[in-house]
Amino acid sequence: MAEIIIIGAGITGLTTALTLQRAGYQTKIITKDYGINSASGVSAALWKPYEANPPERVLKWARHAYGVFQQEVMRPESGVLPIVAHNVLRKSFEKPFWHDVVEDGTLLKQEGSENDNVLGLYRFKTFVSDMSYYLPYLQKQYIDDGGTIELQQIKHIDECFAQGLVVINCTGMGSKLLADDKSMYPIRGVVLIASKTMNENWSDTQDPAYMAYVIPRRDVMIMGGTHDDHDTRPEATQEEIDGIIKRCHALCPQTKNAEILGVKVGFRPMRPEIRLEAETLGGDKYIIHNYGHGGSGPTLSWGCAQEVLELVRAKA
Repeated sequence: MAEIIIIGAGITGLTTALTLQRAGYQTKIITKDYGINSASGVSAALWKPYEANPPERVLKWARHAYGVFQQEVMRPESGVLPIVAHNVLRKSFEKPFWHDVVEDGTLLKQEGSENDNVLGLYRFKTFVSDMSYYLPYLQKQYIDDGGTIELQQIKHIDECFAQGLVVINCTGMGSKLLADDKSMYPIRGVVLIASKTMNENWSDTQDPAYMAYVIPRRDVMIMGGTHDDHDTRPEATQEEIDGIIKRCHALCPQTKNAEILGVKVGFRPMRPEIRLEAETLGGDKYIIHNYGHGGSGPTLSWGCAQEVLELVRAKA
């Protein structure tokens, strides 16, 4: 098979390219930016299925990725860290649909939150991928395995078919134009970079009035957040920043001693369901779409990459 072209070098593009490269395929990534400059660079990157459908496919992809992260955490240079996570439950006192994937998943009665109307907690062991380390780590592995990265903004899929007959579309929000996908829309999220004052994750995301999460990384921690559908504003307002600080203080009093080091705004690539499917565009042109992961890009990355590999093998 001729060289496979992957468009996009965020977490989805890099894991897809690396999976194909390791399976013996010659690949090239074409992207307008990569690493921490990509949309993935803003991701808090906690393994937890969030804002992604359909559940049965998400479960399969998330399970595979969880297994990969169990191996990645053994490599300090990866920036992948083990972490204990706590989800605040406000809608129902039930285990999540992905309960059987994680280690030590446990329902706990109300505790540990100053907020009202909390039914309880779901505690589990998971992983956080510090993107300031993990994306460069994946990029280095990919290049060391013989892959190449070309900086170029693709305006039409046909530009890629000039270099290969198999193209993998991992462009996230870029697919709104590149794949003419009108179902794609951004979910804007504001997060704060703060000095690290705690080592466990807490998330309260089931009620917008209490929207808050704290995700420790290797050197700092992420305090979030906001959830703004169809919003493309690139800058955070002081009101948003103050609101995040207030809600995080209520959720985790340990954050009251944290110093705010920076503010980032990111855009989750959302659609009603993740698009992972093959499409024949005529003749020998074969494209596999892998985008629309919402808030679960890192969580599903390796699992979706594995399914892309299966589709490539089916084509060969």
